[in-house]
Amino acid sequence: MHISVETFTVQKRFPLTISRGTTSQTTNLWVRIEEQGTEGWGEGSPFAIALNSHTTSAPKPNLLTSIETEVYQSTGILFEALDVVAPMLEAFSPWERQKIERVLAEAEVPSAAWASIDLALYDWLGKQVGLPLWRLWGLNRR
Repeated sequence: MHISVETFTVQKRFPLTISRGTTSQTTNLWVRIEEQGTEGWGEGSPFAIALNSHTTSAPKPNLLTSIETEVYQSTGILFEALDVVAPMLEAFSPWERQKIERVLAEAEVPSAAWASIDLALYDWLGKQVGLPLWRLWGLNRR
């Protein structure tokens, strides 16, 4: 399986303003997986989440961590993670999802990078079996 990763910039039609500022563009990742003449595409977006004592997924504070923590997955962090893990995954076929997921977990790949691989694998699978993903997953198209 061959994996390639590129970045591309999304210009937002309307700037997004939240408490931390305003953004009018985002640089995302585009992941392509190719095997047996079929190409699957996935996308990953950078993000940041502030975790605090009121957030259910916040770590329990101790002497080494503050109550306020931030999860930050920049485009650079995501690209670097995929750059490291892609050679490890190329030994596998897209059909070997459990093995691929084990490598992603052991490498502690950030969730947005993992999602981009996951989407590319599902896209590849749908193309291989000739079904759109909504039908493959048993969903209603609307």
